[in-house]
Amino acid sequence: MDGIQDAHVAVIEDNPDNLELILSILQDIIGIKHCSSWMSGAAFFREVSHTRAFDLILLDIQIPRENGFDLIRRIRQDASLQSACVVAVTANTAQSDVRRAHEAGFNGFIGKPIRMDRFVNQITRIMAGETVWEPR
Repeated sequence: MDGIQDAHVAVIEDNPDNLELILSILQDIIGIKHCSSWMSGAAFFREVSHTRAFDLILLDIQIPRENGFDLIRRIRQDASLQSACVVAVTANTAQSDVRRAHEAGFNGFIGKPIRMDRFVNQITRIMAGETVWEPR
């Protein structure tokens, strides 16, 4: 990867408004060229499992009929995805939620609601190799 613009980013988010906002910030503000999105973990694994590596996966924790904790286990078991930085993106921001995400194998935590200025800074820092655990 030559820079943040060349990163491959996956977004798994079931809320269309949040998905649109996140993709807009990643592509239009930060300038990341390779963004892909799915509204469920099942769709993500059906379409990309074993076929593509990602530098960053932004994973909503509360997805109907599945959750981010189940998905992080599947991601960590998939050889093509093991090296990806996986960041929880969720409105569940209690300390117990942050602790559970850390224990489950997430590399970071971003609380919702997404604020553009803060999100740009968080993603920039994550892509520079910094660990970001910011529920609020």
